[in-house]
Amino acid sequence: MGCGPYLDFDTGEYVTINPEIDFPNTISTCENEGPLTITSTDEADGFRWYQIDEFDNETLISSEQEVIIPENGQYRYEAYNTVNQDGNTIECPSSKIFEVVSSEIPTIESIGAENFNGNLSLTVNVSGNGDYEYAIDNIDGPYSDNNNFENIEPGNHTIYVRDKNGCGIVEEEFVQDLTVEGFPNFFTPNGDNVNDYWQFIQPEAMGEVVLKSIRIFDRYGNFLKQISQNSLGWDGTVSGTPLPPSTYWFVAVDDSGQEIKGYFT
Repeated sequence: MGCGPYLDFDTGEYVTINPEIDFPNTISTCENEGPLTITSTDEADGFRWYQIDEFDNETLISSEQEVIIPENGQYRYEAYNTVNQDGNTIECPSSKIFEVVSSEIPTIESIGAENFNGNLSLTVNVSGNGDYEYAIDNIDGPYSDNNNFENIEPGNHTIYVRDKNGCGIVEEEFVQDLTVEGFPNFFTPNGDNVNDYWQFIQPEAMGEVVLKSIRIFDRYGNFLKQISQNSLGWDGTVSGTPLPPSTYWFVAVDDSGQEIKGYFT
């Protein structure tokens, strides 16, 4: 009879005694979490676990359903059923070679930013031994393999980096430096007579800057107001209606025709 397949005359079906095994090609473990323990979920009469060295030599490390993996590398998992034939016990095995790799929670080294014509682009630089994916402003994602975020709204953002093997998520807030020389990066038009107007302030360390116009837009690019360099500035209203707290941007033109762009809140 052997291990089969052989025909079962009672059912008319072919039968294989070898156990069906369900085991992945790769198993990931998180560094600094202690030894990796694997327990087979397959139904079988017996189990064996072998470690394979660089010369393809195998060393038995467990004869139980459970095994403790000592290190990263290649292993072979074997499950077997037994059958008695002519007074002898025969093993009918099934096996799978798999690899154990380690991963670790990422470290965000830096967040690079580029601001061109009102479009903000962020590039996330990480280090670590892992396979990582990236999300912005939502810890639940969506996540992407791409570490670059383009055409995002100006202002502050939270970056999330997740290890694909489940070793953790790290986050870091990106705080945009909205300061352009001479242009405040925020104002508070709340009627308390402190910082109620947004206006260009002549930098002391520069020569006199003459601006022909200063135009203000909302974050969608809609024109809101034009002010002159010598006025009080913008009070945060349009046609007398206060606008909500948000990020706004400006385009100033100096006497040479050069444009100066930036953001404020």
